[in-house]
Amino acid sequence: MQKPGKNIPLLYFGESRELSDLWLVSLLKKYFDLTLSLGDKEDIPSRKAKGVVVNRMYTSFYSRYGKRSLNVALIGLEKIESKKIPIVNSLRGYKLDLDRINQMRFFRKHGINYVPVFPARKRYLKKIKTSFVLKLNPSGRNNFLPLMHGWHDLRGTPYSIRKRSIIQVFIPARTCFRTEIIGYFSFTFSQLVERRGDKVFFKRKDKVIPTPVSDVFLKKISSALGEMGVKVFSIEYFILNDVPCIIDFNLSSNYKRFFIEKSGVRKGIQKAWLKVVYETLKTNDTSR
Repeated sequence: MQKPGKNIPLLYFGESRELSDLWLVSLLKKYFDLTLSLGDKEDIPSRKAKGVVVNRMYTSFYSRYGKRSLNVALIGLEKIESKKIPIVNSLRGYKLDLDRINQMRFFRKHGINYVPVFPARKRYLKKIKTSFVLKLNPSGRNNFLPLMHGWHDLRGTPYSIRKRSIIQVFIPARTCFRTEIIGYFSFTFSQLVERRGDKVFFKRKDKVIPTPVSDVFLKKISSALGEMGVKVFSIEYFILNDVPCIIDFNLSSNYKRFFIEKSGVRKGIQKAWLKVVYETLKTNDTSR
């Protein structure tokens, strides 16, 4: 891809614990005048923002760094948007990432199936007739989730955890899928779901597979999220009776070394990221 010139400023807004993304930082440095800003250091991004901004905040930010740092980061992103600086993955998109109940409402509003979620409260259990899993809200991806069968299980969880958690209907399927979407480009891998006693484990398989959902489905999701400024994201889902049912949406993915170096999608990921950034710049230019 032809370089547009290093004179275009780019602010990469991320986290020090997630600099597994250094490959992406290195890529963008080749094409832009890149400045790195770390939200966990309360390095207010709006002070450095020029040209274009890439938001790589993770859902786990709150649990890692606390409410104060999160609020500082959110205010910084809000100021960036108020200055009309183009941003890859908007503040609105990040807030959707932080709340699974709002995720369910959003996707269902757009006619996309999302496995039911509810606050982890006793009064909501009557809406769930089967077993369920407990998830912190917000939280990052989980290697395992507690499996519960009713109030007798849920009440054993400390209230301090319950009040910031959601419960989601348990899907007794053996395979869960995760599709990463970067603008026009996507790739999928599967996860083996194992039930061991009162826990459900997710074991990722390091192999890119054919995406089990249609292009129409992916375009429908991309279009809905694109309207709120989200171009890079992932979905996790089960296939139930040939219908994809989402269990989680994430704005940022720290693609493991396997996907960057061994899976055969490295060039596709890199080209897609560059195209997303360029198109975000162009959209802003034409809207002036």
